[in-house]
Amino acid sequence: MPRSARGTALQRGGVALALVGFAGLGAGCAAAETSRPADPGRLIAEARAGGLAIENPLAIDGGMKAAIDAAVSRSSRPEERMRVLRDYLRNRLEFRYASSRTLTARDAWRERRGDCMAFANLFVALARHLEIPAYFVHVREVTDYYERAGWFFVSSHVAVGHGSGASARVIDISRELSLWKEMSDWKLAAYQSIDDGEALALYYNNIGVDWMLAGRVEEAERLFRFWLERAPAAAELHNNLGVLLNRRGRYRESVALLGRAIESFPEFKPLYTNGIQAARGADRPALAAELARRGQELEHEDPFFIFARALNLYEDDAFRAAALELERARSAKPDSAVIAAWLARAYLRAGQRAQGREAFARVRELAPGGALQRALEAEFPDLR
Repeated sequence: MPRSARGTALQRGGVALALVGFAGLGAGCAAAETSRPADPGRLIAEARAGGLAIENPLAIDGGMKAAIDAAVSRSSRPEERMRVLRDYLRNRLEFRYASSRTLTARDAWRERRGDCMAFANLFVALARHLEIPAYFVHVREVTDYYERAGWFFVSSHVAVGHGSGASARVIDISRELSLWKEMSDWKLAAYQSIDDGEALALYYNNIGVDWMLAGRVEEAERLFRFWLERAPAAAELHNNLGVLLNRRGRYRESVALLGRAIESFPEFKPLYTNGIQAARGADRPALAAELARRGQELEHEDPFFIFARALNLYEDDAFRAAALELERARSAKPDSAVIAAWLARAYLRAGQRAQGREAFARVRELAPGGALQRALEAEFPDLR
């Protein structure tokens, strides 16, 4: 992992799942009619006028409409139509969860898979075609971690809601075994209904992450900034623009951006991790230490934040202390190639060759021949 990526907490919002409890659907949430005030068509037109090539992720085609019309009777009650649609997608279309596959409704239908954002796009689009007042719900609580191309991702969550008040329900698809769930009552407290504009912003937040990973950094920055102006309540956009600025070495801009975001979202943990990196890059060690303290108060046993603390120690050349923290992170996430790679690096820098080689062997086992292994071999040629 390049030095500029150390400690990065990329947030795939709305997919990717986020933090802290909200007064949710079961506690008098907004009804479906009040959760759709934003006009996606207008927002998409504005983006295109600004040179961003984007589309409406809720658009569906004639074949999809015909298939759903044949399967779901419009003469039934909305609740019954919702149940039949759920069973159709689960049992006949056999839609399955696929991490980091943020797709439009059409692409999710064709591929029969996708992450929770793809699932929500597909379900909401088909439900509205069937005249069911479905809407998006969001959980801003980090409950999932995964790795891709040597990056750590933390994830907030999007699902589908229908009904309001005591009759509110959420239909959700989880990462584990593509488990489908329908929730009500107290379990809904974690979910907050969001309007179509914020859902669209969360979708394009994920697309921006994909663009950044593909090297389309300038386009990704324009995309993040466009949606930040229109959906400032999406903490994921603030976080990921901060990641992008850090990656480009624009640490002072990142410090300012993430500092404002922390004031607005003081319990959104990824902001602290990326803020620490920005503060270090901007040569503000006192600020980095303060952010580390505040972040640790939020969650001192979270494996990702243990990892982030370890990287801070590594940056300070405290290699043995870093290795101890990385061992704690590895205990929580034993299948993480990224953690194993940094553990190998910390041990080797500390002169603990046997432990370093053992951790390197784990990297080769988890990600054979990959970028992490190659980076370690380049840094420590004797590992070859």
